[in-house]
This record gives sequence, structure tokens and C-alpha cells, in this order.
Amino acid sequence: MNIRKNQARLSTAEKTAFVNAILQLKTATPSQMGLANRYDDYVQIHMDSMMLPDGSDRVPGWAHRGPAFGPWHRALLRNLELDLQDAANDPAITLPYWDWTVNQTVGPAAGSPWTDDFMGRMDASTDIVNSGPFRQGNWVLNVLEAGTNESFLRRALGRGQFQPNQPPFPIATLPTSANVSTGKQEVAYDTVPWARGANPSFRDRLEGWHGPGSIHNRVHLWVGGTMLPSTSPNDPVFFLHHCNIDRIWAQWQQDHTALPYVPAANTPGAPHGHMLTDSMQPWGGPITVQSTLDHYALGYMYDDEMTPAQFPAPVAQPIRFPRWRHGPPTHQHAPMRMGMMFDISPEDKAAGGHAVR
Repeated sequence: MNIRKNQARLSTAEKTAFVNAILQLKTATPSQMGLANRYDDYVQIHMDSMMLPDGSDRVPGWAHRGPAFGPWHRALLRNLELDLQDAANDPAITLPYWDWTVNQTVGPAAGSPWTDDFMGRMDASTDIVNSGPFRQGNWVLNVLEAGTNESFLRRALGRGQFQPNQPPFPIATLPTSANVSTGKQEVAYDTVPWARGANPSFRDRLEGWHGPGSIHNRVHLWVGGTMLPSTSPNDPVFFLHHCNIDRIWAQWQQDHTALPYVPAANTPGAPHGHMLTDSMQPWGGPITVQSTLDHYALGYMYDDEMTPAQFPAPVAQPIRFPRWRHGPPTHQHAPMRMGMMFDISPEDKAAGGHAVR
């Protein structure tokens, strides 16, 4: 059983092992999609999941603004985790999570991810990451949306100076523990119309489309820079953020064991790829929404949870994800262009952009 740890509690050796495995995927592991490297496959897949052919909505919508937000990203994270273990030949390497309700500093303080031995610091005069393993010149962005040409990481960390000149910027605050606590009280996983703004819906609340805190979306907007477009996995902090999102979903599952995942199979009007027994792209086959619901069966847990008796015991051989060996996406789309992927909730807009309770 792999144990995912809070990044604030990683030892120096654990940070080094994780960073080196990421660099191995980026520099020495071949792509399975004809790209520059295996890490870039994850950036491309995330971009493909959010295609915008007509300027109105994201098609095919594998990953966002629908019920499979939790399952799809859980599969993506576990697939990356297994790739990191293979790249480093170390089955103990796991994804750390960034608890942004606690570690909210913008500098390299104790417990911060923005240290020279981990995620690195930015130049306050440009927002360009200029220290650490992912600094400009050492970490090169290859998969970009149309209209962008920056080959380096950029982060704002709550500043507005270099953000796009459009609302809801600047985003100066991160979600609070109260935002997360009240969000976990939503008592339906999802509901019609199975889309952005569904309410009541824990998925929609967690994703950030309604309710105080704008939880997932707000973190993307606060980090800013490279975390804004559909190619946000270009910044490795994407995976630390989504690991925390997955952790919160796991907590909700444990608190609401009587509430099933919805929509069930063959639900009229529900989006394809989001129903319980649907296969999820790009994996297909056995990687269904249902196959991701028990994270213990996938072979991992979080360092702050105990395995509850009501959950099945971990299987001896957790699911191994099929390797991505396919050509370009079969759906047709116009080139992705830099645009707003995320927004804050109506409640937070009414509060002037702050993460209200």
C-alpha cells in the first residue's frame, strides 16, 4: 500500500526522490504519444480533455465540469504515480499533497512547497520560476496552447501584476479549512444537469463552481501563470494540488458511505464518460468511473486517514493502468487558445473575490 504524504512533512530525501523521478519522466522516459517525453504525455492528455471547438463549452469534457471530475483525475494521478515508480525503479515513491488550507505562504517558509529543493521560487519582478529543479532553463515547456510561446514556468502566488487583464483577477487568497469543511457537507455527489453549476453537488462544490471558497478553481487562479490554461500540468504543482483534491474527495466518501456515485449507468441525459460503468478516456477498457471509486483498491491511501472497516481491504494486485499507445485524439477541434479555464463561485464574486466562509 502506497502512502501519500503531506508535502510539508516530507524529508529531504523524500523530496529529492520525488523531484528526481519527475525529472526522469521529463528528460529520460520516452513518450507514448510521439511527444518529447513521457511527462509531456500528461500535459497533452489534460489539454485534450478540455478541448474548446466553438468557444462555448469544453468538448469532449472528459475531466472537468461534470461528475467524472473526481474519477478522471484520480486515474490520472495514479497513472502518473505508477510511472514515477517505474522511472525511478522505486515502488515507494508516491505523490505528495499540498494542503493549501494550512501552507499558504508565498515564500520558502517551513512547510511551504516554494523552496529551492522542491517546487522552487519565482522572480517577483517577472513571476518566472528562477530557482529549484523546475527553474527557467532547466524545465522546458513543450506542450502549449495555441497563441502561447513561453517555454518556462510562471507563477503569481496571489499577485495580480502579471495575470490576464480580466476578472476574476487578482485572486489574493487560498481556500480556507472552513471552506473545505462546509463543502464536504454537501450531501449529493452530483445532480442534474450533470454540469457546471449543478447544486446540490459535492463535485461541483469541490471543483469550485458554487459555494464559498471556489475550492479547486481558486487554487489554480491563485497560483496563476502556467496553472491557468488547459496545459496546467506543465507545472508539477498541479499534481500536488490535485492530490489534495483527491484526498478531500476520499474524505467525503468516507463521511458519506451511504451516498452512491451518480449518475448511474445509462442515466438519461447524463454525459458519456461520466456514468458509473463508462470507460474513461484516454485509458478506455477496464478503467471505468467505477474502477476508481475505492482508492484503497487502487493501492494507496493518505497519511492522515485510517482504513475504515466499512471499506474493502486493499487488493493484493492494485489496478495497473493500460499504457497510452494511441494516435491523436479522434475528436475534432479547433486549436486550443489561451483562455480562462477556471472561475470563482458566485458567492466569492459577491464577496469581491475573497474566499468567504
